[in-house]
Amino acid sequence: DNLFEWTAVITSSEVDSPYEGGKFKLAINVPSNYPLQPPNMKFISKVCHPNVHFNTGEICLDLLKSSWSP
Repeated sequence: DNLFEWTAVITSSEVDSPYEGGKFKLAINVPSNYPLQPPNMKFISKVCHPNVHFNTGEICLDLLKSSWSP
């Protein structure tokens, strides 16, 4: 119903890894001033990764924050 709110699923293609066979859901919120501001993305599914906050699912990448460029 809202083109600014999306749900995505990332499936793992890694063989012999902890992520093998995994499906990970993401919430994507696109701000009204996109592309001047980055989309807000976070994992809904729990995922253990150095760039993902374990409790909130926030993706910790400069590319999605201070280094964003349209």
